Amino acid sequence: MTDHSNYKVIQTVASGGTAVLYKAIQVSLDRVVALKRLHQHLTTDENFTRRFVLEAKAAASLDHENIVRVIDFGVEDGEYQMVMEFVEGESLREVLDRWRPINHDIALAIAHQICRGLEHAHAKGIVHRDIKPGNIMVTKSGVVKITDFGLAKLTQGSTVQTASESILGTPLYMSPEQAFGESVDQRSDLFSLGTVLYELFTGRQPFAGENYMGVIQNILKKEIPNIREVNPNVPEGAEEIVGKALARNREERFQSARAFREAIERLLGIEGLNRSLGMIPVLLERNTDTRMMLRSGTSVATGSPLRHRKSPSSAMARRKPKKRPWVAIMALTLLAGCGAGYFLVGPGRTMLTAATGIPAVRPMTQTAGMTDGLDPGMIENRADLESLLDNRSSDGHGPVDTIASVVTTPATDEPAPPEKSPATAAPETAAVSAPERAAAEPVATEPAKPDPVPVQTMPVQAKPVPEP
Repeated sequence: MTDHSNYKVIQTVASGGTAVLYKAIQVSLDRVVALKRLHQHLTTDENFTRRFVLEAKAAASLDHENIVRVIDFGVEDGEYQMVMEFVEGESLREVLDRWRPINHDIALAIAHQICRGLEHAHAKGIVHRDIKPGNIMVTKSGVVKITDFGLAKLTQGSTVQTASESILGTPLYMSPEQAFGESVDQRSDLFSLGTVLYELFTGRQPFAGENYMGVIQNILKKEIPNIREVNPNVPEGAEEIVGKALARNREERFQSARAFREAIERLLGIEGLNRSLGMIPVLLERNTDTRMMLRSGTSVATGSPLRHRKSPSSAMARRKPKKRPWVAIMALTLLAGCGAGYFLVGPGRTMLTAATGIPAVRPMTQTAGMTDGLDPGMIENRADLESLLDNRSSDGHGPVDTIASVVTTPATDEPAPPEKSPATAAPETAAVSAPERAAAEPVATEPAKPDPVPVQTMPVQAKPVPEP
């Protein structure tokens, strides 16, 4: 491959079955252009050379913002080449490979621009016949452009410049009349655009099959799933537009690209359409969060903010640790309880429990008298209690300095471990012997209700008990 005098190839952009697309510099004007050259081995095939010339003529006759412009065409040293404007952006196929599906309002905005380009081409008597994501370019500024008129059919004039009985086009996006090999008109392009829009809404190709014949059979007979069954976020109005475009009977479709375009405008409204058009450049961003945002069901046309839907792995990676104030509160409560327990049953204090045969106790305030505040249901024989205290005081263990109200409770299986008081602590209450317990047990004439939770005792300074 050699560079021609006015065009200097910079890099290869893409290569297809019939031609190679280069990024080049037009030396005379010092500007970047797209240079499309027919494969060398096809230059001797009249069918391919004629189609290449037809593409150049068809595109050169069109001058519209939504169609890639042709700048030059020629044959030099046996090489067929076509020079076009270089589009800074990506094909819709590349966009779909990253975004699947696309937000429904943005998808409608893309279809709206395609309709505008087709409306201009159809007015010039040109049927594209190969509308598909790979032939739609999206610029960084959000402009959508139709390219590759290699299969275009010129309907104006006395001669149709492609064989109407031949099956031309990409099978997945063909209209039923194309698949049958029938003559096509502008409504064939609208069916293909409906197929593209279905794919933008759902992320699925409606007529996909295992092979070429399977695809053709699906186009002619398959009942495709409703869009809202695949993607419930798509509004009913958008589903109706696609359904009309995909009618197998061409008389039931939109009859013109203008009618297709106006249906989109009625659904979105002018303000909603403008907002959606402004979001198209985001499709070229390669940020995952933005991509998930555009896949959400939130409407762009209504001005509602788009929701960010991060993948589970991303959400886990960025999740901040949750604050749990209740953990700190429980810890402080536990510490406070331990401190209170230590104060109540610490060194130098005695707790009488049923485990040692002595009834469990209720606490009593230190400021109360020996019997002040006692529940009559707990103790009904004060003389017995005084006798018990006298006996304990006469055992030689010194004066009794701890008093507790007694409650009869069932004994537990495990005895409470004895506690030792330090040398500096006050003398402990003497242990009660078995005979003394026997004398003290018939205290209450009526058993009191057992306390559900044994309560720790609080030491109380006892008053002297007079001799009976």
